[in-house]
Amino acid sequence: MTTRFNSRADAEALGISLRLARERRGMTRVDLEKQLNVDRSQISRIERGQMLLVSTNVQKICTYLRVRLESYIGQPTNDRSPLQRRILRINALLGGTERGDAAVSQLLNALEAFAETYSSKPR
Repeated sequence: MTTRFNSRADAEALGISLRLARERRGMTRVDLEKQLNVDRSQISRIERGQMLLVSTNVQKICTYLRVRLESYIGQPTNDRSPLQRRILRINALLGGTERGDAAVSQLLNALEAFAETYSSKPR
């Protein structure tokens, strides 16, 4: 059975994550093409979110760049809360890597501390 992205937005978010993860490694699409034997034009389409099917090449690139694919193919976008959608966008901007997940966690911790401080002050 073929796995599909839930929406174009999920495919685009994964594409952003993959592009940023590749750029953080200092790699070009040509470098990635040589490393994984995936045509750079396909890499470009994947990074632009133009692939709605999760191909073997998408999986291969995610594995190589350590981007978690599950975040983009699980729960349908429409079923996500606005906060979940924002967190996915932030994670995509951070490259969708484990390091990005840690940064999102730190950001959320800072927001919780801010909210706690703000809500405990008299108005």
